[in-house]
Amino acid sequence: MKPPAVFQSLTFEEATAQARAAGRWLIVAATSSSSELAQMMDKTTWRSAQVVDWFDKHAIGLQVDVDAQPELAAALKITGAPTVLVFKDGEEKDRMDGYLDPARLQIWLAGIERGKATPYDTMMRRGGSDLERNMHARLSFAKSLLNDQSFVKATAHYVWLWRNIERVDPDMRGVRGSFMAREIKELIGVFRPARASFTEIREETGAAADADPAARKLRVDWVTLNYMLGEDDRTLAWFDGVKTSLDAETIAKCTGPHLAELLKARGRWADLGRLCTNPLKQLAFHHQVHAHTDLRLMASMLPKEALGQIEEISRNQFRKSAAELYASLRAAGRTADAKAVQEEALRLDPSEEMNQAIADSPVRYD
Repeated sequence: MKPPAVFQSLTFEEATAQARAAGRWLIVAATSSSSELAQMMDKTTWRSAQVVDWFDKHAIGLQVDVDAQPELAAALKITGAPTVLVFKDGEEKDRMDGYLDPARLQIWLAGIERGKATPYDTMMRRGGSDLERNMHARLSFAKSLLNDQSFVKATAHYVWLWRNIERVDPDMRGVRGSFMAREIKELIGVFRPARASFTEIREETGAAADADPAARKLRVDWVTLNYMLGEDDRTLAWFDGVKTSLDAETIAKCTGPHLAELLKARGRWADLGRLCTNPLKQLAFHHQVHAHTDLRLMASMLPKEALGQIEEISRNQFRKSAAELYASLRAAGRTADAKAVQEEALRLDPSEEMNQAIADSPVRYD
């Protein structure tokens, strides 16, 4: 396909000189024949009448094929396509990664004309070194890049966070394995280079965990990476290979919360029941989580009807968790533990609904 008319047949140096002489913006668009999003922009965004009109009045356009011009792409620090860079007087003012439809491109360019930069540029100008120290800020920033479809930058930040967040802020380990993992999973699902980056990390982590079975954190990381990559079967294969040789407490510490959720999703209730090391403590945890003791603080802010609905949802969640715990213990042949859980659940919630939830469990006992 012939390049869109907004792009001129010039070298980067020639385009820079022409833009400087005319007092215009220089817009550089990275493309690749292997990038569906870049090809889509060629067919739509760069041929939009409004975009063509803006270029006629304000800019010199240059397209860089990252496959055919790798040296120029490297010099401009372009790591993927599509990417759009904006220069004025030979100085880069901003860049955006990912697909931009005509409207979004025009909004972004209008913001640059007014001197309003993207969040990335703003953060860097304020002092990007803060991102080396403030992990909450960096995680929030990575999420904003993901939401903006700036996938190349988002990948770079999530990779850095995965490797460094716990070192910088040990209290963030839980975050790393929960909602940060969900954000990375979302990124991997839409951006193949992110999948390649985290697959490499997963392979490194798995090899290290195999070499040092006592390094439980490495195995937890490996399980989490499998979850992010959508390859939970690897985790189940590992579990099936060690479940008769490792004690339940060791397995639980080596896998974190992901294995339990995976076993539940696959209907492997007996295995789940065998992994439960302290059933009454686990039941107490579920009760604490779903008791919502802080609802009293909300009483003055919520209508009675809304407060009642929240309380009922909370009670039902606890009943469901108690019933699943009871059923998994029964499936594992742990009859005495199951009975103890049933009695304690009914003590904490002596209702017909709790009794019915336990009785109605659909789990088939092995």
